[in-house]
Parts: sequence; C-alpha cells; structure tokens
Amino acid sequence: LSRGLGVVYKRQVPQEFALNQNYPNPFNPNISIEFSLPTNDNVSILIYNTYGEVIKKVLDNKYLYENTYKFNWNGKDDLGNQAPSGVYFINFIINEGFSTKKVTLIK
Repeated sequence: LSRGLGVVYKRQVPQEFALNQNYPNPFNPNISIEFSLPTNDNVSILIYNTYGEVIKKVLDNKYLYENTYKFNWNGKDDLGNQAPSGVYFINFIINEGFSTKKVTLIK
C-alpha cells in the first residue's frame, strides 16, 4: 500500500469499523493512526483544521480489504507544508458511517 499506509497485522477479521485512539497525543511531529475495517469497503481519511478545512487527504475513497491498518501523519498538509500547532480532527469515513478523533499538534 502506498503513502505510508500499511497493514499492521492480519488477525481475526475486525467485528466493527473503528478509528482507534491515536498516539502519541499530543504529538510532535508524527502521530500513528490505526483503524479497523470489518468488510471490504471504500475508505476516506481526511484531516481537518479547526476552521473545517481539509488540510490532508490521507485516503480519498480508496478500496481496502477487511483488516486492521496503521498509518503515520507527519503533521504536513497536502502541499507538504508543516501544519501549525493546534487542534486537528481525523475523520474516518466508510459507506456505513464515520468516526472522528481529535488530536493536538504541538511544537
């Protein structure tokens, strides 16, 4: 898988979709984000600032297979610029619903 997204491990198929608690939080400059996908589905993971603007599209409607996945965000936006210190929201979206986690970037 591309862009730093990789399968963490293959174990029993997850029972429900979940965006797990990210770590470390607060973070500087990297954060690990793990999610579980119980069925094959299209997945979007978008990072928003407090103004509601998407600053990073980690995944944009990418088809993934049931599994547990993990990726790292280096605190940079889609243009490669370092995001300023502050609160961000990680939004995990599949066909069946969504989940959002709040993270804090500190410098």
